[in-house]
Amino acid sequence: MRDWLNIVSTMMFLVLVAAGESDRDVILNKLPGDICGTRPRILDSKTLAGSRVQLGEYPWIAALFYPTYNSNSTQYRCTGSLITDQYVLTAAYCLDSAKTPINKPTTVRLGELDLESSTDGPTPIDVEVEKVILHPGYNESINTNVIGLIKLKRKVEFNDLVRP
Repeated sequence: MRDWLNIVSTMMFLVLVAAGESDRDVILNKLPGDICGTRPRILDSKTLAGSRVQLGEYPWIAALFYPTYNSNSTQYRCTGSLITDQYVLTAAYCLDSAKTPINKPTTVRLGELDLESSTDGPTPIDVEVEKVILHPGYNESINTNVIGLIKLKRKVEFNDLVRP
């Protein structure tokens, strides 16, 4: 568990340094180490790829929604992991607007079990994206530093369905 937290904190440190934050202690204090990566009690279930997935089993999962080409709606296209109350870690290709002008998520959904059902449990929360931060060394052509952060417009409150 702590190995995973060290890897994420190192990646977050590198990305935040590139974004102008340079104090390692300030960055590490932003990580909620007491609950990060722990699963709460199970509330409901859903089958996914042959395995039963429970509502609340992966409370750090974030669904990324992007604008569509020809309407005012959004569509799910990528996934990330909630790592603090205001940051989501994801793959850089999910944020690379050089690929297409609409390849920037506008909304992050947290606390969801089934994107195709509105009756799968408690209401998920949608949070607008404030900004995206690609790793400064991201290079798609040689597949290096393929991580990025999403800063949410507001902090989210942790509960059994939403937490790192």
